Amino acid sequence: MLNLFSLSALAILSLTNVQANTCSSLNNDPMYNDLLKELRAQNINCEGISTHLTFDDGPNEKTSGVILNELDKRNIKATFFITTTNLIPNKPGVGDREAILKRELKNGHTVASHGHEHNAYDLRITGTKEAGYSASEREKQINTSVTLLDRATGGQFSEQKYRLFRFPYGRGAAPSQKEIADMELNKKMVFKGSTYAEKLKEYRRMSPALQQIAGHDFSHLGWNHDSNDSSLPFKMPSEDVFRKYVKANMEELCSPGKPVKVSLFHDIKEVNTRAIPLIADLGSCLGLKFLTPKEMVNSSSLTNTDVLIKNNQLKKAPVEMVDEISNLLKSVNAPAKQCPDVAKNDSPVGEGCYSTYLKKTFKNCEGETSKCYEGKWYGANDPTILLNCSL
Repeated sequence: MLNLFSLSALAILSLTNVQANTCSSLNNDPMYNDLLKELRAQNINCEGISTHLTFDDGPNEKTSGVILNELDKRNIKATFFITTTNLIPNKPGVGDREAILKRELKNGHTVASHGHEHNAYDLRITGTKEAGYSASEREKQINTSVTLLDRATGGQFSEQKYRLFRFPYGRGAAPSQKEIADMELNKKMVFKGSTYAEKLKEYRRMSPALQQIAGHDFSHLGWNHDSNDSSLPFKMPSEDVFRKYVKANMEELCSPGKPVKVSLFHDIKEVNTRAIPLIADLGSCLGLKFLTPKEMVNSSSLTNTDVLIKNNQLKKAPVEMVDEISNLLKSVNAPAKQCPDVAKNDSPVGEGCYSTYLKKTFKNCEGETSKCYEGKWYGANDPTILLNCSL
């Protein structure tokens, strides 16, 4: 029988072993010790900070499986956002890619949708103007994505507890300031807020793309930590570039501004076959916690950030809009103004609205996605339109 001294000695030895295992490179990466020393010299400390790792654009039969092995070795559970052009039947390598998805599900990871083709789900402005998908195109993309994910996983995709979607480039949930300005200029959407943050919040309530994925019971998961691996080549970069990449990610992951981070990586990039295990080992040593999908979804720190927009939030948004209209109606003494009966050629109230796109003038309350009222264009669901053009 062990005496008290022996038990104490074993406890100390056990704690020492945990510490030793936590602060070591499971892959014996030669860069580990130097990076750890450098990070400690900068007083980098990850205590109290958590992250959930997510990977876009896979699966890739050469890189995704390697990353999956490294995550499983460390018992880190991630979310993989799948671009389903990779799962088209009879495409070379599709069998290997389907096997990777089944392994991800079997080992406790979440398989999520990144759409079918990698294109913007709403306006995206780059060097040239890219219009993004129409409503019918979005619907086709979502349906194709779900069909191929269920086919690849034998139906397991739709049986998951967490049903997550991420728009390519984030467009559909997070337009840039330039894109918001373009929407206003072209009367695609009318915003009441004055700042970009206020308009972005309005956009997320009105976004047709978000409403469409909500109709398929998806929640939307964005990110608040970008690894910036998209700027790196598909092949492994030089040692110097690799070192800067890992160090920059460690500094950002351990920065105190955001206690819970959803990290964006790409499992199609070779750099991450080595970087992910190195980041995981360095992070564990410095106190970084790696969240499971369940822990991430239930994190109160993400509730009001719009990084995670839950399905029930999306479905509530149109109801809130209707409530606002109802309150507006109650506060107005005069009854709502009627739209003129254009078919009978009644004279429009106020000025008409000229469309530079269609090169014609519209009368009051005409238009489909946008409507004319008193010489101004509004989104079809804007409170001003619903208040003044109700029949």
